[in-house]
Amino acid sequence: MVAAPAATAAPPPIHAHRGGSVPDGVPTYPENTMPAFRNASRSGYVLEMDVKLTRDRVPVVIHDATLDRTTPCSGEVAARTLAQVRGCRADVLGSPGNGLPTRAVAAREPIPTLAEALAFAKREGAFVNLEIKNQPTDPDFDPGTGFADTVMAAVSTSGLPRGQLMVQSFWPPNLTAAKARLPGVETSLLTLSQANDGGPAFASAAGHEWVSPAWPVSPGYVAGAKARGLKVVPYTLNEVAEFRASRAAGVDALITDDPALAARTLGLSRRQLAPDTLKPVARIRAPRYASDTGRGARFRIRLAATDRGSGVAGLRLQYRRSTNVATRWRPVVRETQAPSVFFRGKPGQTYLFRLRARDRLSNFSPYVYARTSVPLDDRSPRLRFGAGWARTLERLAWKGTLRRALRPGAAMTMRFRGDRVAVIAPRSLAGGRMRVRVGGRSRVVSLRGDAVARRVVFRSRLLRPGVHRIWVRALGGGPVAVDAVAFQQGPDLPGR
Repeated sequence: MVAAPAATAAPPPIHAHRGGSVPDGVPTYPENTMPAFRNASRSGYVLEMDVKLTRDRVPVVIHDATLDRTTPCSGEVAARTLAQVRGCRADVLGSPGNGLPTRAVAAREPIPTLAEALAFAKREGAFVNLEIKNQPTDPDFDPGTGFADTVMAAVSTSGLPRGQLMVQSFWPPNLTAAKARLPGVETSLLTLSQANDGGPAFASAAGHEWVSPAWPVSPGYVAGAKARGLKVVPYTLNEVAEFRASRAAGVDALITDDPALAARTLGLSRRQLAPDTLKPVARIRAPRYASDTGRGARFRIRLAATDRGSGVAGLRLQYRRSTNVATRWRPVVRETQAPSVFFRGKPGQTYLFRLRARDRLSNFSPYVYARTSVPLDDRSPRLRFGAGWARTLERLAWKGTLRRALRPGAAMTMRFRGDRVAVIAPRSLAGGRMRVRVGGRSRVVSLRGDAVARRVVFRSRLLRPGVHRIWVRALGGGPVAVDAVAFQQGPDLPGR
């Protein structure tokens, strides 16, 4: 695989390391605190954060195993309860040890819990790059899966959409546990400089989507990783020359303590950085009557969606009997990108369908609705036109019938109770014409056409509720066989 020329490579998205505590070289926020995350979210950066566990096994957002570097407290995070850790407030702006300026302040910002940080990200639609800080060099290292499982349980409870999350770690079993607890989540293998070269092969074999090497890396490294289907997000870049070199190398993203400088150097606009909050638009089309498109109770429902942001990821279609609002919605398909699905109803029933689309960042469209009635059909294969639609008590489905063929000049009538009536007839190339009269109005209807399905060939206007009479006369020109159906107008579809 040949790397794209630097001039045409897309600028990489920016991950705000520990929230991005030093914008434009000025220490402004304590690392891994809510003020830093709020600023990063407003600016459109990915929220990179680290997680440790307290003594009472609550995930909190802090980088180190100890409290010494960023708070007035000392000792291990794992030796204190959540209440005790919350009392240790950050007393330094910036990230001590990253080579950028820092500034001491009065202790004020508490260490956030992971639940608080993820709730904020979910509410704001921000991306999260979550590092599970369980590694052999730390005093609280757990060689099993307990640490990672506890972190991922908090992630699952948060309800943060998977499309807004990636999980990274230096310790591969943490990523294995993450995928087991949250199938489909994207994972990134972090590597130290001395392990960079072997990272892509290991990450690819383990099924990870990203590799996150220590900077610097060469264009050859990036090309090799992409040849394995991986995306590359190096850490931690803080200088203009590093930002430019990363773009020339073709990386997919970068991690920095100074996201503002990175964005300006790479020429990224606010719109390019902003998270996708655009909702997709869904469309649904289903036959008003099952007999419009086929001879049986199985019919096609057409689905479509568009999205101007991250793209449509899937469509979710549900149904229920439209006249029974107490019944729960049931899935037709839980998620699909197919342009249509088939549904088999029960004769005599009317179904309400609702569809919504999900984009790649888990923004959902409003529901859109369609409704289909399925006639009771006792047509016999021995009869050319069948025996007609039988009576059913289901609201909005077929309620009455004229059950005979008409010779030219013959007429028949039917009394019905309702506020609408429809006429169904088989159409053929030799079909004739008929006059239909109801509610003081009449119309001539042609039955010439495709004979694949019996179709609704006439619909009345809305009538006053009560008892009415429909009159049908055959005018000649070919065979005429009709069924008339009457029904009560149902409630408007939701959202209409």
